[in-house]
Amino acid sequence: MNIGGLPTIVLSTLTGALIGYLLPKLQAKIHKRKMASLNYTEDDNLVSGDEYKMLLVVRMDLKMGKGKVAAQCAHAACGGVEVAMKRKPDILKKWRNEGQAKVVVKVQTEEELKALGRTAADHGILSYIVRDAGRTQIEAGSRTVLAIGPGEKSAIDMITGHLKLL
Repeated sequence: MNIGGLPTIVLSTLTGALIGYLLPKLQAKIHKRKMASLNYTEDDNLVSGDEYKMLLVVRMDLKMGKGKVAAQCAHAACGGVEVAMKRKPDILKKWRNEGQAKVVVKVQTEEELKALGRTAADHGILSYIVRDAGRTQIEAGSRTVLAIGPGEKSAIDMITGHLKLL
């Protein structure tokens, strides 16, 4: 069969080649736009002039193993990002653009952990607290790690600067 003087097989081959050529270019363009929406321009960093970070506060009285601490910190970081996406997406984007700095510190008790969470909230700083599922080392519902931020480094340091690194 001929369509416009070209055999169907030739037309099909040309159409497939054209789609095969154009589709990756279109996908790359869409990906580039999506990535650009996640990043700020240099002008955006002039808004506050501050750096951004997330602080992960670990309870030491639970005597968690190293792997457990690492897992709980990962839960806290993910939770902190989820909270930021809903409540302060502009800060989340700036933090991501700066490399997603995270610092891990320690407290000795649950009361210290809860007090830091309240203080962060009182200062308008994002926070998220992990409550363990109780499947391994510690009791279900135990508060293990507090994520503070992402937020401005100076604001976070103002309320947590006294804490020691883990």
